[in-house]
Amino acid sequence: MTGRVLIVQASSGMRGPQRTVVSLAAWLGRRRDVTLAAPRGWVLKEATRRSPEIEALPLPGTWVADPVASARRLRTIARIESPSIIHANGLRALGIAAPAARSTETPVLVHAHGSELTSRARTVLRAWRMLEIDVHVYGVSRTANALLATSSLGARVDGILPNPIDADLFDVEPPAFGSPVRIGVLASRSPHKGLERLIRVAAAMRDDDVVWRVFGVRPRENDAHVRSVRHDAILAGIADRIEWMGAFSRPVAAFGSFDVLVVPSDRESFCRAAVEGMASGRPVVATAIPGLSEIVVDGTSGLLFDPERPEDGATAIRRVIADPDLRSRLVAGGRRTATEHAVERIGPQLEAIYRRLTLSPAAAAGRTGASA
Repeated sequence: MTGRVLIVQASSGMRGPQRTVVSLAAWLGRRRDVTLAAPRGWVLKEATRRSPEIEALPLPGTWVADPVASARRLRTIARIESPSIIHANGLRALGIAAPAARSTETPVLVHAHGSELTSRARTVLRAWRMLEIDVHVYGVSRTANALLATSSLGARVDGILPNPIDADLFDVEPPAFGSPVRIGVLASRSPHKGLERLIRVAAAMRDDDVVWRVFGVRPRENDAHVRSVRHDAILAGIADRIEWMGAFSRPVAAFGSFDVLVVPSDRESFCRAAVEGMASGRPVVATAIPGLSEIVVDGTSGLLFDPERPEDGATAIRRVIADPDLRSRLVAGGRRTATEHAVERIGPQLEAIYRRLTLSPAAAAGRTGASA
């Protein structure tokens, strides 16, 4: 496949979905013609910094793309550029890319997390299905595909495309494991990321020589859930052991600032942070939940604990701190897992999917009809 790829990202920011689309767009941009459509911000700046060959297409909207205006702009651009394929990074991106796909009869690859399936998203998907767009869904994991199978796009789920990670994470300095041991968490304001559980784990380790570095939450975050979690930390007598590090733009710097990565989530369909931690040589301790347990193999690439038993999380962290041989085994196993998710591995898988979709009978019929 040598035609142009139109990649659509519906929001700005620097979280997992945005880092995924930047990694893939930059990798592709050095090999073929790529137009990246996203709201102004980090996604467009970082992707074009890494791969200046990318054509940046700013979408209307400040943080999240305006759905109506963005759909119109994409439809206009698609008619001009005639992309071979439209790559929607997530279900929201599908919503704004669908009119362009229908207008130009272009196949759409949707790279999706099952966690996006809100009730509103399900309603929108049912509407788009009626338009008979040539949609092909690739979830980020088996867990994601199981969730996506319950939607109106279930019959369009074609396979799995894991999230990629960047090569520079493999060059992070080894952890120091000094005094105190630094425990890192990549979190957010979303309750499902497990901040409340983290506080319970930290409370169980109040007498241990550790500090907790929480990234992704600002020091004075004015959010009800975060305020509640901070209050819990004060009541548990551990508020002075938690460092709220705020947002980060360079994962390499974040992972280089702690020794152990803890992932206390309630739910994950993939968990990019866990793979990035493995790549950076950090032992990973995570909740035993679907999605995460596909990546973190207990005793091989990390340690898992029962999400209902935070004291088990504390025990797992203590094991990692106390046993250098265990740390070495987990780090080695984690790096093997991370290597499988390097963008140099995932990029060729994506190109192979593009080739299949653009050579499919449905895509060929669409191109013939569009040119008639």
